[in-house]
Amino acid sequence: MPHQKHVMPLPPSQLCLALQEHKKPLGMITFGNISFICARPTMACARLLVMSFLWNGVLGAQKDYTLTALEIVTAQEGLCVLIQCEFTTEKPWSAGSPRGYWYFQGATQYSPAVASNDGDKAIRADTRGRFKLVGDVTRRDCSLRIDDVRRWDEGSYYFRYEHSPYSSIKYSYAQFSLRLTVVDLWDQPEISLPRGVMVEGETVTVECTAPGRCSGTAPGITWRPESPFVYHQSSRNTDNADGTRTYRSTIEFTGSRDQNNKRLSCSVYFPAVGASSHRSVWLNIEYPPAAPVIIMYEAEGGKQTPTACSMEMLEGFDYTLVCTVDSNPISKLTWKKSENILEGSVSSSNTLQLTLHNVTSSDDGDYYCVATNKHGSNSSFINAHVEYPPRTPHINAEDATGINLNVTNPHWSGKQENVSNKMIKEGQTLNMHCSVDSSPLASLTWIKGGETKLEKGDITNLTLRLSNVTSKDEGQYWCIAKNKHGLANSSVFISVLEIESPNQPRVAIIGGVVASLVVLAGVCFLAWMMYCRRTKNASIESSDNMEAVGDSTVIYSNINKTPKGLKTENNPCTDASTMDDKEDLYENFRRDIFQYSSIHFSRAKPGSQPIPVPEETLYSEVKVH
Repeated sequence: MPHQKHVMPLPPSQLCLALQEHKKPLGMITFGNISFICARPTMACARLLVMSFLWNGVLGAQKDYTLTALEIVTAQEGLCVLIQCEFTTEKPWSAGSPRGYWYFQGATQYSPAVASNDGDKAIRADTRGRFKLVGDVTRRDCSLRIDDVRRWDEGSYYFRYEHSPYSSIKYSYAQFSLRLTVVDLWDQPEISLPRGVMVEGETVTVECTAPGRCSGTAPGITWRPESPFVYHQSSRNTDNADGTRTYRSTIEFTGSRDQNNKRLSCSVYFPAVGASSHRSVWLNIEYPPAAPVIIMYEAEGGKQTPTACSMEMLEGFDYTLVCTVDSNPISKLTWKKSENILEGSVSSSNTLQLTLHNVTSSDDGDYYCVATNKHGSNSSFINAHVEYPPRTPHINAEDATGINLNVTNPHWSGKQENVSNKMIKEGQTLNMHCSVDSSPLASLTWIKGGETKLEKGDITNLTLRLSNVTSKDEGQYWCIAKNKHGLANSSVFISVLEIESPNQPRVAIIGGVVASLVVLAGVCFLAWMMYCRRTKNASIESSDNMEAVGDSTVIYSNINKTPKGLKTENNPCTDASTMDDKEDLYENFRRDIFQYSSIHFSRAKPGSQPIPVPEETLYSEVKVH
C-alpha cells in the first residue's frame, strides 16, 4: 500500500528551540532545499530563518504541501519501473506554467535533475532518456518512469514543484523521498500456446511476450526449440496507453511428431544492461500411430530384432513378441495372426507382448501388431519361421521308366533302421530320389559304403542316377541330411540281378522246336519204313517169326488216336480198318533202332546254334529251363 507522509509547519518558538539545541559554534540547518548557516544558534538567527521561510512562501504554506507515493520501490535490472506519484500544493493565485523536477536525495534545486518536464533544466547524463516525468504536473501528477534500470540507479529520490519561475509557490518534497532498490532480473517471458489441440500436419502458432512494459531499448527475442525445425518468426509490439510498450514475438510452424514432448524456449535479451531471461514450454503434438516396432525375446532372455520382417524360432522353445508403437495419444494395441485376434489391450506405455510356448511348425506364419488411436491406425507384421533339424529322409528308387522298385531282396534281413532294399536288373538305369523335411534347408549327400560321396547339394530333394547298372553298383547307399540344428540319414540296399540277353532264350526255343520237328519226322519215316516191310513179308513170315523178335515190343507210345481233322486216305501206309479201330500209329520199336533222344535248353547264349539231333535215338526228351 502507498505510504503517505504529511508534514506540519513548525511554529517560530519551536524553531528557535531547535536552533538552541544546536550546540556547535557553526551550524547548518536545512529545511527542504534551503540551507542556513548560523555562527551561533541564537534567537536572531532564528528570526532570520523565519524571515527567509516567509520570503520563499514555504513556511506559511507547508500545511498544503503533501506527496503520496511508495516509500520503497523495487525494480529489476534491465526492466522498467513506473512510480505512481501525486502531490498537493497551495492554491495558486494565477495559472502559471507548473514544472516538476526529480532529484537524487541530497541534490539541491540547482543540481542537474534526473528527470523534468522543464526543457531548460539540466539533466544528469546517466539518466537522460531513461528517467521520465510522465505525470501531468498541472494535474498534480508526479509519476516517474525509469527505463533500462541499472544497478547504479539504486538510491533515494525526491520531487520538487514550481508553479512558475517567478511564482512564490515552490516546494521541495524532500521529506517525502522514495527509495529505489535494484535487483537481478527474475521475471520470465510469457509463452502462449494455442487453446485447441495441436495436431501433426496443422499450423501451430506460439507467442512469446517479453517481461516488463517498457519504452526503453527494445529487447531481443529469440526462440530455441530442443528439436530443430523450420518456423517463421515475426514481431508484434503494442504501444500502451500509458506510453509503455509491450514486446512480442510470434512463430508459426507445422506440427510434427518429432516436436512432441520437446522443449520450446523463448529467450529475451536486454542489451542496455546485458541481462537476459528465458522460459520453456513442452509441446504436446498429437499424431496417429507410427509403424509398430516388433522385438522378439527368447526364453533365455536373449533379444532379437526381426530383420526384413522375419525372425527365426527354434522348435520346442518359448518366445515373447513385444510390440511398441509411437503415438499421441496412446494407442490400443492388438496382436493378430491372419484374421484371428490373439491378444489385445491398451497400455499406458504403448507396448503389448505376446508369448508363444513350445513352438512348433504350426506357429509358422505372419503375426500382425495393430495400433489405433483417434487420429488413425497403423500396423506391422513379422513372419515367424520355426526351424528344426532334418526329419528322417525319404528314399524312392525308380527305374528309367519311373516305376518304383518294390521287390525285396529275400537275402536282406531288414533289421537295420531307416534301411530298405530294392532290386534292379543288370543293365537298367536306376534313379534314387532322396527328400527331407528340414528348416532351414538341409545339405543332402549320397554316400555308398560310408566313404564315397556321390552327390551333394543344399536342396530338399537330391537324385542319384546310375546308368547301365552292373554288379559293381550293388551295395548300400546312404542319404545324409544336415543343417545347423542337426542331421538325419536313411539308406537303401540295391541288389543287381544278372539276366541273359533278351535274344538268347528266343533262339534256344526256336532251335529246340526245329530239332523236335526233325526228330519227329525221322521217327515217322522209320515207322513208315517198318510198317511197309511188315506188310510186304506178311505171307512169308509165320507166328514163330513174330515170337522170334522178342526185343521188338513197344517201349514208348504217346499217340493213341488220330489227330482231329487228319485225312487217312492221303496216307498210303495206313490201313483203313486199323485207323477206324483207332490203333496206334506205331509200335514195336526195336531197341537197336531207336533208344534215346534228348533236347536240352539251358541258358542258351545269343547266337548259339541248336543242338543237332542224332539220326537214330531210342528216347526223346525235351527239357526247358
